[in-house]
Amino acid sequence: MSSADLPVVPSVPGSVVAIAREQDREVRWLDQAAFVFPDDPGHELDYFEWDRTFGVRADDGELVGVNSTYSLRVVLPTGELGTGTVSRPMAGLSWVSVHPGYRRRGVLSAMMRHHLHEVHARGEEALSGLHASEASIYPRFGYGLATVGYAVSLGRGLTLRDAPAAPDDEGLRVRFATADVEAHGALVADLYTRSCARRPGMVDRTAALNRGRFRQTPRELEKEEPLRILVADREGRPTGYALVQRDMKWTDHAPDGTTRVLELAATDVVTERRLWQAVADFDLTSATIAYRVATDHPLLAWLPDARTIKPTRTDELFLRVVDLDRALTSRGYAIDVDVVLAVTDGLCPWNAGTWRLVGAADGATCERTNDAPDLTLDVRELGAALPGGASLAAAGAAGLVQEHTPGALARLSTAMRSAIEPATTYGF
Repeated sequence: MSSADLPVVPSVPGSVVAIAREQDREVRWLDQAAFVFPDDPGHELDYFEWDRTFGVRADDGELVGVNSTYSLRVVLPTGELGTGTVSRPMAGLSWVSVHPGYRRRGVLSAMMRHHLHEVHARGEEALSGLHASEASIYPRFGYGLATVGYAVSLGRGLTLRDAPAAPDDEGLRVRFATADVEAHGALVADLYTRSCARRPGMVDRTAALNRGRFRQTPRELEKEEPLRILVADREGRPTGYALVQRDMKWTDHAPDGTTRVLELAATDVVTERRLWQAVADFDLTSATIAYRVATDHPLLAWLPDARTIKPTRTDELFLRVVDLDRALTSRGYAIDVDVVLAVTDGLCPWNAGTWRLVGAADGATCERTNDAPDLTLDVRELGAALPGGASLAAAGAAGLVQEHTPGALARLSTAMRSAIEPATTYGF
């Protein structure tokens, strides 16, 4: 189903309204009811942007739907052969919840339409992104799967191949500490932002979300160890970190703990290799679990046998073009391209129509045209391809892109690809 073929839904049992900070208890209850997890009274929503939080209230006043948006940035490819990156604003949609008693009544459709139109009206972001609880939901609203990753399991005593082409790690030190927002907040924010620039698809977060990365409620601390941090530095200059938590158990009177890597960021490949070696070598543990590892991450090349990590593919960032001309000109193109696109978009009518895209390594133009189209496609395919991973040529082979001018699809697909696979290692 394309975004031009949205399903017919009953009329919404209420209207979309702004949600204020004072209504946070209602927001938390609705999210808990929709996603079926225990409520934690210690969890504060102080990382919300309340001026970007909306919901649907039924005619009797009950909150039956909610969503909130973060002012984020996403890294896109640029440069010759897709080797550079550029950071652009992105509306990060999160906390999308519908009351269990109001499913299939148009609540979600109303909130999605409001979100996209609100982002368009603000004019600050040309893109909307989200992580989907169910992957089948958001493509019908024009979101394309833009990044994928691996969940991996590393055994204790990890052996990594030498990397003779990389500088040696002499002078690089890794320190272990309990993570503290006052001691490590600025360091993590700086290193994370710098590491994002190394790969398309990465999402940079707000200061409030960065502080929230450190938070553990009293209830959480009853069940898990305090958040730990490994900080790598070279001659006193921090170059990377890993946020980890360990779960301890004993099997047949022997230690059988697990280390969970919540986040690992580095500004160079040498630091990255050292941190992966460190997180997989804690005493009393037999496994290290990491999520959202890029599908072409150097870790896979460093392992003598990549099968041992049991990689499981995960879908990550779903990306939606809100303003087509600004979205397509927000990145560079690996090769020069001049193509006319006939685009369908059922939710954002200002995107629908025929556009001429002229792109190069250092930028692009995108303007409406009356020329005959070279390609016809839905806005969803453009969102998926924008960070440089999803292949438009593959979408064409699947019948999702129609080619009218021979060679146009192959050229645009090549122009939009990145030399480095995009990945999104932070979930919001």
